[in-house]
Amino acid sequence: FYNVPNAASLFTSIFVGRYLPSFGVRLVAGFAIDLLVLIAIPLIAILIPAHYISRWIFLCVTGVAGAATSFVFGAGMGLASMFGESAISAFMTGNGISGLIVLVLRLITKVWFKPDEVGYRNSAILYFISAVIFIAICIVLSIYLVRLPEAKSKMEAAKTEQIKDSEKERQPLLPPTEGGVQEQQCLPGLNS
Repeated sequence: FYNVPNAASLFTSIFVGRYLPSFGVRLVAGFAIDLLVLIAIPLIAILIPAHYISRWIFLCVTGVAGAATSFVFGAGMGLASMFGESAISAFMTGNGISGLIVLVLRLITKVWFKPDEVGYRNSAILYFISAVIFIAICIVLSIYLVRLPEAKSKMEAAKTEQIKDSEKERQPLLPPTEGGVQEQQCLPGLNS
């Protein structure tokens, strides 16, 4: 329930990305949704414990997290692409390192806490607290990043280029004729 909304949202943002808000808005909004999901999951577990409905709520919330994460990834990759190959490499490296950090944190909690109900609960609490802190830091750094002068100028240049491209799309493919009607000649000799 995470990967399907994630992929669907990513492909949708590829095709309609030019109509979406700026990279900064998408980054902060995606991180904020992820933050809300990380807060909601423990609350759901506390408020609706071990109930059939809570499982479906978990699945739906996980789907929302997948869609939000793809927005963050797409916006981050788009923003990095404005800065060139080294920024794209740094973005992808950071993405991989964040996965390794989560893996190491999970291994540490597996070793540190006993494999009983209390240990599982403490491990989950540590995970969610650290994830909320990390996402909050990402929100602050995203806001800082898009406010840097170099980022502002790159995003403004991209917006100007996008406007030029959309104006080119609106121009007719054939020049107008004397009467204002465009003739389209598919095969020579067929138009009379």
